[in-house]
Amino acid sequence: MLVDKILEYYGRNPAVYPGAEDKWIVVFSETLLSSYIYLPFIFALLPWVYFFIGKKQLIKKMEQYLEKRSSLLR
Repeated sequence: MLVDKILEYYGRNPAVYPGAEDKWIVVFSETLLSSYIYLPFIFALLPWVYFFIGKKQLIKKMEQYLEKRSSLLR
């Protein structure tokens, strides 16, 4: 499993990691520090992704509305 591979990557030295929880703290901190540079770009892209998804839903609702309206006008 992926979890086992991640824990094996950090080794099995009981002096350094007395418990599995200690390894997860190291994994989290290394992940956060390595991705810290990318966080502003990720946060800048999130609204655009949200608007893109919302735009698709809006277009679908608008098409349904226009079909309903055109059937009422006939």
